[in-house]
Amino acid sequence: RSGLSQKLAKACQSKHLALSKGQAVTLDALLGPCLSPPCHDYFVNLLYPAEEEGPPKGNQRESSESSAAEEKVLNEQVATLKAILPDYGAGFLKACLRHFKGDLE
Repeated sequence: RSGLSQKLAKACQSKHLALSKGQAVTLDALLGPCLSPPCHDYFVNLLYPAEEEGPPKGNQRESSESSAAEEKVLNEQVATLKAILPDYGAGFLKACLRHFKGDLE
């Protein structure tokens, strides 16, 4: 790996640097050819490893009902935050809530 990609990889692994999947793709496009051996999906695989296929968990109907309930709670939390922070978009606030596991503080 090149010096820069090595430092970026270390920062990602230690959670000092967070990248969206799109940013990881861009980083791979820019730095992938510089890696030894060249790799065009190094950062995507590092940050977003493929989830292993497993047996289905529980009933799909129950799962969709619980996800609908979770979405309803999330939308209520977004409405609460929008009252305090009206300039922020709902998508951004949802992402923040998901990141902080629903903690409004």
